[in-house]
Amino acid sequence: MKLSQEQRKRVMDNLGLVRKVIQDKVHSPCQLGFYSYDDIYQIGCVGLCKAAATDRGGVFSTYAYRLIWHEICSALIYATRRSANTRTKKFIMKTKNGVFQNELTPFVRQYDILNNKWGALL
Repeated sequence: MKLSQEQRKRVMDNLGLVRKVIQDKVHSPCQLGFYSYDDIYQIGCVGLCKAAATDRGGVFSTYAYRLIWHEICSALIYATRRSANTRTKKFIMKTKNGVFQNELTPFVRQYDILNNKWGALL
């Protein structure tokens, strides 16, 4: 995204707003997920640039505050979903004869419905 000289000045004048959003909305380090404070700050700066590029007048700080927070939330949600998908993939690895197997499956005896008996350890 390219910003005009006026938009760049507006971004430089409002960089403190990114810090303010992080202080107000992110209450503990555990809310950052995979991100460090610097990463969140950089994501907030992207939101600030988007606000400067799409501003249509009015009170800029109010508009920018919401866009910065939206950008940070989107990044945190994306990281959380990516983390959940990774954990799910580790838990459910593959299927064998229609039975889901995970890291505990080798220690579990499966009941074979077709032969009506307990099978050996998988």
